[in-house]
Amino acid sequence: MQDAGLEPVQRLVALLCGIKDERLVTRASFFAAHETRKARAAGLPLHVTAHEDVLILRKPPEL
Repeated sequence: MQDAGLEPVQRLVALLCGIKDERLVTRASFFAAHETRKARAAGLPLHVTAHEDVLILRKPPEL
């Protein structure tokens, strides 16, 4: 980002979830869920990612 002339402003977390019957439920992508199922079947104790990082960037003001 700095090589592109941008600077960080904020880092946020976006939950990959929905609400069902007043409870949070995961909303993982098909690919993430599929790969996690395959890994578990092979004996690897993986979990599906429940969030993504969101980076807010800006172009610094010209001086």
